[in-house]
Amino acid sequence: MADYPSAPLTHSHHILDDGTVAFRCSKDKDAWPWLALAPAHPIIIQTLNYWAFVETSQARGGVDARTGGALTYSRWYSGKAGVGPIDHGIAEEPKPDESGKRQHWTMTFFDAEGRLVSRLYGSGVIFRERDFAAWRDEAKHKMPMPQDASAFMYAEPEALGVASHTECFLSPLLTREPPTAQALVAKHKAFIPNHPYHGGSGDHVNAHQLADSAMQFAHLVKRQGRLRCIGGEMAFKHFVELDRPFTLEQSETDGASGALSLTVTQEATLCTTITLLVEPLRD
Repeated sequence: MADYPSAPLTHSHHILDDGTVAFRCSKDKDAWPWLALAPAHPIIIQTLNYWAFVETSQARGGVDARTGGALTYSRWYSGKAGVGPIDHGIAEEPKPDESGKRQHWTMTFFDAEGRLVSRLYGSGVIFRERDFAAWRDEAKHKMPMPQDASAFMYAEPEALGVASHTECFLSPLLTREPPTAQALVAKHKAFIPNHPYHGGSGDHVNAHQLADSAMQFAHLVKRQGRLRCIGGEMAFKHFVELDRPFTLEQSETDGASGALSLTVTQEATLCTTITLLVEPLRD
């Protein structure tokens, strides 16, 4: 990632005998603006999934933020309503697969009173030799030309559960059976300082932008006012390009549980599958 914040997200690392890293969490909202969001928000979950993994791996002497890689899977659940914000956590030692290229990890976060805020599981592929920039440049040139974001019709913020037009990534629903919407993550507005919460390399639509898009889609589909995400699962199969429209389509619901499953496709390619477990946000 190109944006290296001025302050670490995790600090006071203590490595236990089994390789688990115990740590404290930053409360610096200038360095990490998304800390202003509700602790269970998918933007927070997926940002933690990157930075907490990288920084605790650094503490062990493992991968760092300049090592290439790609997230392939994420699953998480959150604590009860009213807990948070994050104060401290533990990161278990990642487990490599047989090839040694894929890592699997588990991290747990607590508030200042020791209550569970979130527990997340992730896996990813580490690139130590691939020329990532050249590989991605070739892939991007195979896509149609970027779209003029000014011509894209975004839904209103209230319908998407966000606070401002800058945060809108989705169109209104295109169809209701199955529910389908288009999304456009425009590079010029989708990253800090133009966006209030999203950092990133600017190379592709990243995990927290996709999770944010899915949460906006949940608001469009459920039409229950503001929602709280209490868990989810994401499987990443193909990069999603910035400045090119992509499609979110509901694939199934899980009845009374509130789970919403959807697919993300771009140019007829399946890129991501997402399931969110949501409930109405209670004051």
